[in-house]
Amino acid sequence: MLPLMVENNWKRSCLSKFIDGPNWKYNVRFWSTGKRMDPTTFAWYDKRATFKTNYWRYAQPSNTNGTEDCVMINILMFNKTIVQLDDRNCERLTPNSCVGPTTPKPKCSFPECPFMNCTIHPPFHTILPDRGTSYLTTPNDHGVWVDIDYRTFMLSKDTDIRTFDEALAACCALDLTLLSLHQGYKFNFLARAFKNLSVATGKFWTAGSDAGCEGTYGFCSTNRTINWNESFWMPNQPDDTGPSNQDCLAVNAFNKQALLSDEPCTTKLRYICEGRTSNKVKAHELECVAAYNITPTELATVWTSTNPSPRMKCFMKCYSENTNLFANGRMNEPRIYSNIWATSQDSEATLTQNYGTASVCKAQSRTVRDMCERASGLLGCGLVKAPTATMKLVAAIEPTITEKKSWLPPTTTSLCPNKHRCVINPDWQNAIFAAASGSTITMDGITGTVTVACGKRFFTGLWFVPGSVSELMSACCALGMRLLTIDSKAKVDCMFKSKLQGTALPSYYYSTAAVRLPGLSTKNCFSDVPFGYASWMTFDASLATTSQSCAVVNFASKLGKYATNARKLLACESI
Repeated sequence: MLPLMVENNWKRSCLSKFIDGPNWKYNVRFWSTGKRMDPTTFAWYDKRATFKTNYWRYAQPSNTNGTEDCVMINILMFNKTIVQLDDRNCERLTPNSCVGPTTPKPKCSFPECPFMNCTIHPPFHTILPDRGTSYLTTPNDHGVWVDIDYRTFMLSKDTDIRTFDEALAACCALDLTLLSLHQGYKFNFLARAFKNLSVATGKFWTAGSDAGCEGTYGFCSTNRTINWNESFWMPNQPDDTGPSNQDCLAVNAFNKQALLSDEPCTTKLRYICEGRTSNKVKAHELECVAAYNITPTELATVWTSTNPSPRMKCFMKCYSENTNLFANGRMNEPRIYSNIWATSQDSEATLTQNYGTASVCKAQSRTVRDMCERASGLLGCGLVKAPTATMKLVAAIEPTITEKKSWLPPTTTSLCPNKHRCVINPDWQNAIFAAASGSTITMDGITGTVTVACGKRFFTGLWFVPGSVSELMSACCALGMRLLTIDSKAKVDCMFKSKLQGTALPSYYYSTAAVRLPGLSTKNCFSDVPFGYASWMTFDASLATTSQSCAVVNFASKLGKYATNARKLLACESI
């Protein structure tokens, strides 16, 4: 392969499309082959290629301290994916990027899933003005619904039967995914769903298949393989018999259980779509708490226990899978190594040490057969060998776990945005978390004040483009933070006392993660505590009846109100 150049619009567009989408969780900075030839000229390693100066990022090239002679590819993932260039010191530790011919197809390790773009069908949805919040207009037209421990299941109607490929597309159209049973506890969740809906018998499509990779079952909606030790099957299944190949998996309501069987993919069956029900920022964790009956006392010791119980080990596996630290029975290397780089890039010694720790823990975990033991051992190894780095890694990953959650029409409480993206920019994150309290940060068109108070780190400032609440949530995510949640009077009093916004912009109001729709109560997007601004500060609610709005706060004057327009001012907090 050869080092990557971004020499023309086709290459730039191709790279943007390759990395586009909410599932991209890797680095946002890569070395290219560009290099400074003289104070004002840059060139690619292939001198025949033109170096386009209009690809530079805002305020670049800057040649800070006269030492930035190499060109780095910068991927900005906000409203859309944009590939730009920076000049940086050539000694900076950063992953490389390469391009080359298509490689031979490796031995299969996952089924060949249908090729399709998973897109919603707009006529099914009511999309609110911010373009980041939507819900199904008439959900009961599509099936019957049930919530089980932070997870929603929709069973299609008796008359709605489809092939495997059609079922995948049908769930996408609803902004859901076809059922994935890669985690054992979901068989129990599903059996409870059947009981709650009085479904005694029936066969439904899941996203499971072994097409093109016989005997290796995976779930196309999650890219996860089946765990044979945690899966439950109908008698004598899978059998792959009949006139056509039985390459797709259905789940059967049978004898008060949820049991798998293999079926021809062209058979028309009912299907089950799924998603998360809760808007809580820790929903991925709470689902695992419910699955393994973890008590609050046990949860409080999860990061410190040296001898976890079998239930706690399975909880840690569940947590690791839901955060993508652990996938398909092994450490998720791209996810972990890219975040190690993001959190350790400023020190070569620390980066080398943390890479080494990850490699040792990966090697140790491979020798363990039980998946709960393996996943918990992987986390435990990191906590023993590099506790600070491991907790820093978890803290970096937590904000990136965003899921679409609001599918049903609101009745009494407003809906929060359900389509914001979260890709951390390590440069911004490092600058925010390294700054002393009271510091002013200015970078790439972003400016604001960092405050350490109330047990958290805050950033109150000006984002470089106006945005809706959904876009401001993505902005805070880019900083490795979340949009500010105010859910107690004690927190309000502490923030007012700490003067979060400094003295530079005393008359400005900052957006928070509380939204309101006309005629509905206001919702705190990252807390289940009811909205209480009016009880905790002087709050003007006069704009609440006109349109979709968010709560904004002036920390200098101790005032709050609703605002409806796209905003550039935001308040972010550490999680």
